[in-house]
Amino acid sequence: MDDILGYINYGFAILFALEALLKLIAFGCRTYFRDGGNIFDMMIVITSIVSSVISLSFELDFGASTTFIRALRISRVLKFV
Repeated sequence: MDDILGYINYGFAILFALEALLKLIAFGCRTYFRDGGNIFDMMIVITSIVSSVISLSFELDFGASTTFIRALRISRVLKFV
């Protein structure tokens, strides 16, 4: 079961990174980083990528911090509601 959740976690990290990249290309750096929501999104994307790379490279489990990163991703969805 943990393997499935790990793959889902990596999938969402990739999707969020692609979204941030597309928005960055569409808006340009200055306009993109003027919005606080975009800065928050980029922070989550960078944190997700770093934690994913570290956990894949060193086969580490971050435990509670992984749960915190997932909670931040959920907060991205809640900001639209």
